[in-house]
Amino acid sequence: MLKKAYEFVRSNVLLTMILLTGVILRLVFFFRAYEKLPVSSEEAWAGLMGRHILDGEFPVVYWGQSYMGTVESFFQSIFIYLFGTIPFSIRVYPLLVGILFILVTYKIADEIYGRGVSLITASLVSIPTVYLSICTSTVSADQYLSTVLVGSSAILLLHRVIYMPMPEDKRMRYYIMLGFLSGFGFWIHILYIDYIGLILLFFFIQDKIFFLRKRFWAFTLFFIIGSLPLIFYNLTHNFDTFSVTKGVGLRMTFLKMIMLFEAVIPVLLGMKVTPYADNPNTLQLPMHLGAILGAIYVAAFSYIIITRWKNILGFITLSLKRIGPTEMLLAFVLISAVIFSRGERSNSWAVRYILPVISAIPILLSFAIYDVWKNMKIFSGRVIAGAALAIVLTIQLYGNGLVYAAWGSPKMVSETLELPDDRPLIAFLDSKGITRAYAHYWISFRMTYETGKRIICAQPYDERYGGRYKPKYTDEVHNSSVVAFIFHPTLGIPYDLFEENLRVIGGSYKKETIGPYTVFYDFVSPKIGEPLSPEGWFAESNYSPEDVRNAFDRDVLSRWATKSPQRPGAFFTLNLGKNQRIAGISMALGRFLSDAPRGVIVETSMDKVSWKEVAKLPRNMGTLVWKNGHPLFEMENGRTELIFEPVEARYIKITQTSYAHPFDWTIAELYVYEHAS
Repeated sequence: MLKKAYEFVRSNVLLTMILLTGVILRLVFFFRAYEKLPVSSEEAWAGLMGRHILDGEFPVVYWGQSYMGTVESFFQSIFIYLFGTIPFSIRVYPLLVGILFILVTYKIADEIYGRGVSLITASLVSIPTVYLSICTSTVSADQYLSTVLVGSSAILLLHRVIYMPMPEDKRMRYYIMLGFLSGFGFWIHILYIDYIGLILLFFFIQDKIFFLRKRFWAFTLFFIIGSLPLIFYNLTHNFDTFSVTKGVGLRMTFLKMIMLFEAVIPVLLGMKVTPYADNPNTLQLPMHLGAILGAIYVAAFSYIIITRWKNILGFITLSLKRIGPTEMLLAFVLISAVIFSRGERSNSWAVRYILPVISAIPILLSFAIYDVWKNMKIFSGRVIAGAALAIVLTIQLYGNGLVYAAWGSPKMVSETLELPDDRPLIAFLDSKGITRAYAHYWISFRMTYETGKRIICAQPYDERYGGRYKPKYTDEVHNSSVVAFIFHPTLGIPYDLFEENLRVIGGSYKKETIGPYTVFYDFVSPKIGEPLSPEGWFAESNYSPEDVRNAFDRDVLSRWATKSPQRPGAFFTLNLGKNQRIAGISMALGRFLSDAPRGVIVETSMDKVSWKEVAKLPRNMGTLVWKNGHPLFEMENGRTELIFEPVEARYIKITQTSYAHPFDWTIAELYVYEHAS
C-alpha cells in the first residue's frame, strides 16, 4: 500500500501539492478558529445531542429542526466520549468533511473532463471561497457541507449511470448505491432535495419510462433504507419534517431570485466576505476585487452558454444525445436556484440554502478556464485563462486572509459575532450555586455545552420558531427552584424591558453585570392571596360592552375582546360588588396568545370617582409570571400579571396605553388576588 501511495505521489506531484495546500489551509483555519473563536450555539447544538447519545438517547432529527438528521451528532459523540465537551470534539467533523469534499469534487471533474479541468478544480476548492473555509473550521452551518459532500458523491454516481457504458449488473449496483446515498443524504438534510431533483430529471431524460424499470425500483428501495430514520420519525410525528418546509408564490419567487444573485451568491463565491457563515455583517473586501471576481464568473458562464447553446437546447427535446455532463451541472445550478427562490425560509444572508451549487460551480468555472486555454489562439487563450485562474485564487486567498485577521480581533469576536468570553459569567453562576438559567439561544446551548451540562440553560421561550416547539431543557429550568436570567445587549430581550416587567409582577431579585452580560438571580416571589370569587361582579367597557361577563365566567374558551386593533384609551372596568383588600390582577389570554395588552395602567377606586394608580406597564411582554419560586415566560397558557401594594378597592379600571395592529386586546379570564394576611 505504501508503495502504491508513493507511486501515486511521484506521478501526480502537482495534484499532490494542490491537495496538500488544501489540507494545510484548512488546518490553519481550523486551529485559528480553535484558538480565537468560542463555540457558538450552532455548534453546541449538535454537540449536546452527541452528549445525549452517550447517555443512551437516539435522536433522529435536530431539536426543533426536524428537517436535519443527526449523523453529525453521532460522529461527534465519539470525540466527546474521548475528549469531553471541548471545541475540538465538534469541529473535527466539518474539518474532515471539508477535506473529503476536495477529493470528491476533483474526482467528478476528472471523470467528466479529464486531467486539465480536474487540476484547476482541485486548485479552486483547495484555496476555497471564504464561506467554504469557515464551514470547514467551525460548525457554523450544521449538516450543510456534509449534505453537499453526499450530494457531490451522488453526482459522481449519476454521471456514471447516465454517461458511462457498463454491464447491466454493474449499472444496477450503481443504482443501488445511488439510492442508498440519496436516502442517507435526505435524512442528513432536506436540502438534499436539490440533488434528488437532478437525479430524477436525468433518469427521465435517459429513459422516459424509467419508473417501470427494475433498476429504478432498486434505487427507490435503497433510498427508503437510507432514509429509514427520517421516515420512521415522520410516521410517528405527523410528517413534521414537511410541515416546516413551505414555499412562496410566484411574485416572491421572482424577488428572491433577484436577491439570490444580488446578495447571496456573491457571499458564497467570495465577492463579499463575512466573518462567520450566514452572518449579515461583511468585511471590507475592496469593491474592485469583488467586481472583478463577479465579472470572471459571469464571463465563464456566458462562455459556456454561448459555446454550448446547441447542447443546452437539448433540454427542449429531452435528448441525451445532445445533453452532456456540462449541461447536467448547469441544470443542477438552475434547480438549486429555483428551490432556493421558492423556499419560505431563504433570505439575503441564508447562504447555507444555496450551498449545494458549490458541487457544480467550481467545476464549471474550471471547465470554462481550461476550454479557453485549449481552444483559443495559443498565446491569448493561455494568457486569459491563466490570468483568470490566478485572479480568482488570489482574491479567494485574500478573502481568507481578511477572515483570519478578523478572528484575531477580540472586538470582532465579542461584539460583531456576539461570542464574548463567558468564563467570568460561568464562574459567577458557580459561585452562587446556580445550575439552571434562562438565556437567548446564542448563549444557552453554548454555555450548556461548555460546562458539560453542569449549568443547563434554556431559552426563555421559543424565540426562533414562534412557539412551534418547546425549547430543549425548558422543563429542567422551569422545575428548578434556583434559576437566573441572563441577558446580552444585542441578543433577544433588552434587560431593561425584562426588569420593567419583572417589577410589575412583584417580588424581589438581585442584579449583577458581568462583562457584557446582565444577570438577574436570587428571586423571591411576592406574597399574595387566593383569587377572589367572581360572584357578584359586574363590568363595563367602551369596547364590546355586551361581552364583558365573558372575562370572568371562568370559561377560558370564551373571551371579552376589543374586536379591533389595540389603541390607547380602551378600558375595562370591574365592579367587585363590595370593598375588598386586593394585591394584584391576572388577565389570562386563553387561545388568543397574541392579544395581550401591549401597555396598561391599573387604577383602583372606592367610589368610581376618585382613582388611584396602582400599577403601570408601558411595554408589556405578556406572559411573565411567577412559578416554582421564580419568574418564567408561560407561553402555553399566556397571561398578564400585575402585582401591587395591597389596597382597599371596589372598582378596578384597566386602561390600554399602546398600539398593536392588527391584534385585539383580549381578556379570556380576569382574576383578582386578595391580600395575603
